[in-house]
Amino acid sequence: MRFSSSYMWAALIASITIIWMFSDNLINIFVGEQEATIEDITEDTTNKKFENNSLVVSAIEVKNESVPIYFRSSGITKSIFDIQITARREGLIENIYAIDGSFINKGDIIINLDKGTLEQELNAAKALLLAEENELDFIKRKFQEDGSYSKKIKSARAALSRSKKDFESSKRLKEKGITTELEFEEKYVNYKSAEVVLSELLEISKNQEISRFSANIQKINTDIAKLEKQLELTEIRSPRSGWIENIRVDIGEFVTNGKNVARLIGLDELIVEMQIPQSNISNVKLGDQVEINFNKEQYYSGKVYKIGAIANESTRTFNIEVRIQNSDATLRAGMSAEAQIQIARVDAFKISPAHLNTDNNGNLYVKAIGLDDKVEERAINIVKTRDNFAYISGLTNKTIVLTTGQAFLQTGDTPTYKISEDGS
Repeated sequence: MRFSSSYMWAALIASITIIWMFSDNLINIFVGEQEATIEDITEDTTNKKFENNSLVVSAIEVKNESVPIYFRSSGITKSIFDIQITARREGLIENIYAIDGSFINKGDIIINLDKGTLEQELNAAKALLLAEENELDFIKRKFQEDGSYSKKIKSARAALSRSKKDFESSKRLKEKGITTELEFEEKYVNYKSAEVVLSELLEISKNQEISRFSANIQKINTDIAKLEKQLELTEIRSPRSGWIENIRVDIGEFVTNGKNVARLIGLDELIVEMQIPQSNISNVKLGDQVEINFNKEQYYSGKVYKIGAIANESTRTFNIEVRIQNSDATLRAGMSAEAQIQIARVDAFKISPAHLNTDNNGNLYVKAIGLDDKVEERAINIVKTRDNFAYISGLTNKTIVLTTGQAFLQTGDTPTYKISEDGS
């Protein structure tokens, strides 16, 4: 069946007219549904505000523990000793036994110097000493009661007695004219000679003789000691066990007395030198424990053994020194370290940082249960952080702190809460 185009246009216009007539009712129905939906949402939100009593919030009971407070600083390691090895006599270097950077024990030979004629001089001095000691022994024997000196005294006294008798006899004979003047003079000379011999023998002192030889022996012993010391100094030895560094001479080189030839460093113990601000120095005491780490890989503990008495004029800090053990020589002098020193202990409580809040001024607080079981804000301070927890102070034991779900609560709300065992 064929339709005229005029009928088709007429049908289209009629359809549009009908739709226009019913459009107001359709819009009203749609808008009404939307308004009803908004009202329902508003009503639900209002109901949730009042349904806080039905929201169960997690909580924890504060149990403070004594927490150490640390001051952190950086430092530099120093060797426990740093010695310049010097030559104590001049001489030509014959051998060098130590190797730069190696460990040597106390008494090990580092360098050998030419001995020159020291050994010959020492042997000569010892021979002279032996001769003087023999002479002294002879003197002591001579002055014994049956020694040669005593015999000489007896003989001299006997000779004096005889010559005196001969002289007196000659004198009487001369007075009688029996003897000649020449014989008398001869007896007189013999008598006086015997007196001189005895007098000279008596003037000899045993103590003087022994003292003279003893003094000679003492001088020779001193010379021997000097020569032995000089021989000893031809071997430059390590005064302590340590690490040899900076050998500054070569074989065949002539060194003078006092020349630095090497450097000896002690690494069995190390000193960590740190700077402490004047605001904290009063909290640091001798013997305080210090925790030290190197590159956060090597951890050591030591004790404060020296505290500076004068502040650095430019930084107003005080130097302190901490000793750490390094028997395996893992560490070296001049390394940088991070250290922390315990300067106090405070009562603090461990809690997850997620449960901390800040006010408009940036001050930290937690939400806690206060009077009448209502939510209160309690100011706190972070003492330290460790792993995923913060240690906070400012709360008394048994305070109830709200945790998971506390973000939905306001000051003054009366929540329903359940206490958990930790602060996560």
